[in-house]
Amino acid sequence: MPQPGGRKHIKEFDGLRGLLALWVFVTHVIELGPYPATANYIHANVAVDIFIILSGFVIFHLLSTGEDYRTFITRRWFRLFPVFAVCFLIALALYGWLAIDDEVAFGIDHTKKLMPYLVTHATMLHGAIPEQLLPNSARAILVPAWSISLEWQFYLLAPLLFAFAIRPNRKLALLVLGLISARVLHDAAPRFWGRAVQFDMSAFLPLRLEFFAVGIGSYGVWRWLSERNCPLEVPPLVYALLVPVLILIAKKSPAIALWLWAMLALANVYFGRRATLMRWLSSFLNSESAQFLGKISYPVYLLHLPALVLVRQIIQLNNANLRAPAHQFVLVLGGLSLTIIGAWLLHRTIEEPMIRLGKRITAGWRLRCTPPIGGQPLPVRT
Repeated sequence: MPQPGGRKHIKEFDGLRGLLALWVFVTHVIELGPYPATANYIHANVAVDIFIILSGFVIFHLLSTGEDYRTFITRRWFRLFPVFAVCFLIALALYGWLAIDDEVAFGIDHTKKLMPYLVTHATMLHGAIPEQLLPNSARAILVPAWSISLEWQFYLLAPLLFAFAIRPNRKLALLVLGLISARVLHDAAPRFWGRAVQFDMSAFLPLRLEFFAVGIGSYGVWRWLSERNCPLEVPPLVYALLVPVLILIAKKSPAIALWLWAMLALANVYFGRRATLMRWLSSFLNSESAQFLGKISYPVYLLHLPALVLVRQIIQLNNANLRAPAHQFVLVLGGLSLTIIGAWLLHRTIEEPMIRLGKRITAGWRLRCTPPIGGQPLPVRT
């Protein structure tokens, strides 16, 4: 059995990120092609929900290593904003050049005033703006960026939520209660008042709490498993009983069910007896191609839709009289090629240098910082 105690990084998660980004690409390449109705069966929202769950796990893992708030939020900003800004500007240029009203491609039509959208996107809080104040704010211009706003909202509060999990106090309890109350009021408003404040794509943190909570809870279980001194032994009957439970969960949330199944598999690989099926999943996620996709998954996720829109426009400008299957093939091949090449370039020229810059800027802070929120750094064996 592998010894997870020396593992600070779970490589399978990198491969998972790459596959999830590819899942979203497949959905959009079909939506922009000649068979858009087929995309209804692929459900890109499930992939994004799994991204959100994974974020809850990874961010709590990161915070457990002892980063203070200033270090954490600065490094997260350098991780998110530079690539987001470049991709947003690329999408904005296409939006202005094409001057088309395409909700799939750009989220908003050309009757909207751009300045409010530019201001809210500059803060990465565009997903938290109600529809009544700024329609389609979460998806405007760069559609996939709605989830980046959601991530940023979580990052702003994650150290405080982590502190509450480690050492609760009244002020932190009020924060948690406020998030839960906002969700309850939002869900109850239509029943009692006839309408509710709406958020495009539900990209407001309280409306996605359950996904972050599943990731955070999974981290807690993973940490507990990593601190055990004996291998995990789960009788086959227990796995058999878990199948109907996961099916029931899948009816409510396929993303949570898929995540729990993946975590069961990885827990078996890291802490159990490495069943053959579980070992295959780990090997697949650790494969060279999955790891490469995982390394560039963030720029792939943000860049793929502008790349697809550009390829579609090139096909139209060349008056290519293609049959539907050929049209779809060219869109897939051209869009995937442009996305991978562009994402790799963004990763090498923007993402990696900005991550390194964030580390350099905060290096001195970490040396001078007081004990992290929640007390002393926690031993984590992942």
